[in-house]
Amino acid sequence: QGFAPEANFTTIRDRLTGIILGIVVSSIVLRYVWPEHAIDTLRATLGRLLRNLSQLLTFPKIGAPIETEIKAAETIRATVTKDLDNTLRLTELLGIESMVVRNESGISLSALEHLTANTQALCLMTSAMFAQTKIEEWQQLDPSVQQAENILRGCAARQLQQVAAYVETSHCPKSVELELALEDWNKKIPPPEQNDRPRLVRRVIEQIQQMTQTDAP
Repeated sequence: QGFAPEANFTTIRDRLTGIILGIVVSSIVLRYVWPEHAIDTLRATLGRLLRNLSQLLTFPKIGAPIETEIKAAETIRATVTKDLDNTLRLTELLGIESMVVRNESGISLSALEHLTANTQALCLMTSAMFAQTKIEEWQQLDPSVQQAENILRGCAARQLQQVAAYVETSHCPKSVELELALEDWNKKIPPPEQNDRPRLVRRVIEQIQQMTQTDAP
């Protein structure tokens, strides 16, 4: 109908009616017929992200070729990066959705925001563990220290899987395994001036512990 201003009120009325009708029909479909809520997608994506991070924490393994370990970790990191971007986008959408859709998921929005923020920080720390200097520091550790760290990272991985289950099922994670492994690891690590890797590992563990401090549903 051209780009000039419309002076015919019938055309203006029809356009407004079409817009309003489209909004009403779309709202009914998305609310009742085929609902796709951001909170449901966020929980699934965040759960998958946490499980991939738990796999990433198991690298490197004792006795495995370091080149093979780094290559396998890079594949998981690519998936982690994609899911992290989607999680941050869904968190923004959740803020808008919460104003019009009642949260019936069993997990509070504040808990999801808490977990998302901590997961973002954990992703950065976990990626830093695969820097060349940190891999070299891992190779310089005594076998007994490597074994203790391997056990600690395994416990941390299982703790993350419990957090993922909490996101998906709303059951709050409870475990003391990580604290016991951390206590044993602390007795064996070298001082920071000899090897700085334990400092980063400790920060990762502390971040995971913060993630379990969620409000019970």
